[in-house]
This record gives sequence, structure tokens and C-alpha cells, in this order.
Amino acid sequence: MGAAKSLVIFALLFSILATAAFGDIPEGWRPIKNLNDPEVVGIAKFAVAEYNRTSKKALVLVSVVKGEARPSFRFESMIYHLDIYAKDSAAAAAEPAGKYVTFVDDNTSKKNFEIFINY
Repeated sequence: MGAAKSLVIFALLFSILATAAFGDIPEGWRPIKNLNDPEVVGIAKFAVAEYNRTSKKALVLVSVVKGEARPSFRFESMIYHLDIYAKDSAAAAAEPAGKYVTFVDDNTSKKNFEIFINY
């Protein structure tokens, strides 16, 4: 019985110390209510520009159709998950835009482009 009691006390102390050391875990994803907010549009444009830079494409942002954000685990930034429409700047006006998903870590000092997928 003594070993089981010691194990429970150790687990309790460990959880208290871990919470004190690491703080709260960031909240989950929250929907972005205003997809036309200049900050959100700027983040989407940044993602398109970074995709163009790394892929040698020439996409232009058409619109942000869905978005959510959450604090990063470092608490220094927000991570944005955006569904956007973008199209090739050389494409005909009638050509439909492609749908893309992107993740951007918007740190206070610099933005980090995470992923950009056409689906």
C-alpha cells in the first residue's frame, strides 16, 4: 500500500510542477469571423507571395473563404489556417480560381510560411 500511495503523491506533485513550469496549454482553433479584415487578407497575401517565391508560380489572391486561428505553443504568435481562392495571374478572366489551404505562423517579428496545398 505504501508504494501505491507514494506513486499517487509523486504523480500529483509532477502534474503541479509541470503546470507551473509550462503554464497553460494554448486554446484550440477559433473561427475567424471577419475574413475581410486587413490583417487576415495580409496574411493570405503573404502566403501566396511565399508560395510564388518558392514554386516560381504567379498566383494572385482572389479571396479568403474560411479561416481559423490559435495561439502558438510559444505564446509569441498566432497560427492561421486559411482556405483561400487564388488564380494564375496570366490566366484568362473566365478561368476559375483554385482552392488552397495554408498555415502561417504570424510571429511578432516575422511571419513563417508553413504549408500551401491546392485541393
